[in-house]
Amino acid sequence: LGSGGASSSGGGAVKLTVAGVFACDGDIMAEGQPDVDQYSGSGGSIYITAADLVGTGWIDADGGHYKGNGWAAGGGRIAIWLTEATDRGAFAGKVSAFGSLRRSAAGALGSTPHTSPGTVFWHVKGDEPDGGYVLIDGLGASCNTTSGYPSLDLRTELPPAGVGGDGKDEFKNTTFEVVRGGTLTLTDDVKIHDLVLGDGGRLRLDGHTLHIESRTHRNGKGWTGTTVVSSVDEDDPNGQIVWAKWGLMLFVR
Repeated sequence: LGSGGASSSGGGAVKLTVAGVFACDGDIMAEGQPDVDQYSGSGGSIYITAADLVGTGWIDADGGHYKGNGWAAGGGRIAIWLTEATDRGAFAGKVSAFGSLRRSAAGALGSTPHTSPGTVFWHVKGDEPDGGYVLIDGLGASCNTTSGYPSLDLRTELPPAGVGGDGKDEFKNTTFEVVRGGTLTLTDDVKIHDLVLGDGGRLRLDGHTLHIESRTHRNGKGWTGTTVVSSVDEDDPNGQIVWAKWGLMLFVR
């Protein structure tokens, strides 16, 4: 369930288990509630299990829209487990867990969130039982530092903070892709299968070590476009990335 903001509710939770192929040509919504009194609700959660996913619909766990200089909310969580499909290509629709967009007094929506996205997880046939692919797409997210309600920090945490979150040892078979202002922020040393930093993707080490297990990137291209790797922990400003298979180590200061 998404977190509420003052009088605005967070998005709900949707769980669908489909015995065969799931044809999604409509909308599955777990959006946060738009702001009622300066605060919008964060996106909820959607969990789908099916043999395959097809169609042109919209699977939506975005943060609720906010007005004026109100507080924006983060995106939610989406997980899609496909038991027979070997890739994600059959679905031609939209899957989104973006942060809140600003709505003007005239009702027009902005195009750039000022808060963090959630995550979209895919598991397909052939993935390790505890692995898959996670997309962190910021839709061009940037901090809002000009209003009386600033968003000073963009972060999607790994491992996630909070009660019941996955531990740091749960991601060794998972690939993460971070794009368009998404910011993957380490909260502990963690091991993953691979990391793809696309255009505008950001990685914050914050004094921790990121272990990457793959020999080559799945997309065959490595890190592309404009990326930022940083460490902004005041107590320990150092961090490191270790490619275990190659024995290569990078220190980021």
